[in-house]
Amino acid sequence: RIEGPTLLRVASERVLKPDDRRLLLDRVGEGVGKLVRAGRFNRDHKPSNIIVATDEGGRPVPVLIDTSDIRRARGSGSLDEMLAKLMIEAIGASITVAPRDQLRVARGALKSSAQRRELRDVLASVEGIIAAHGDPTPKDDPLAFDV
Repeated sequence: RIEGPTLLRVASERVLKPDDRRLLLDRVGEGVGKLVRAGRFNRDHKPSNIIVATDEGGRPVPVLIDTSDIRRARGSGSLDEMLAKLMIEAIGASITVAPRDQLRVARGALKSSAQRRELRDVLASVEGIIAAHGDPTPKDDPLAFDV
């Protein structure tokens, strides 16, 4: 059994110290990048499906808990789509995701050596996916199930 709040809960309460927040964002991005580099795509990659556990040092570690929608990647847009899914649920739950946090997750997904243009292109694609999504308000409040 994995103990901890969901990433959505952590984002809504903003209780992490700045260093832990940055580490968590890096690790969330790295997880997206690892899936994509392994040729996989998670159709349901959202913050309520990620538990924030802790490592031996008490630092946050994201753990994907719902893997039933992981499929083979369908091309180069998989990374952008998974990053957008992380943001869409947060937006629907009225959680503001700061641009610097979006950038940090994208940088983690692309590896920190990504060029500015590549980061800018990914973030523009994510923004387009979010805009095309329509109303992100969920039918059921995902925070109500995370107690």
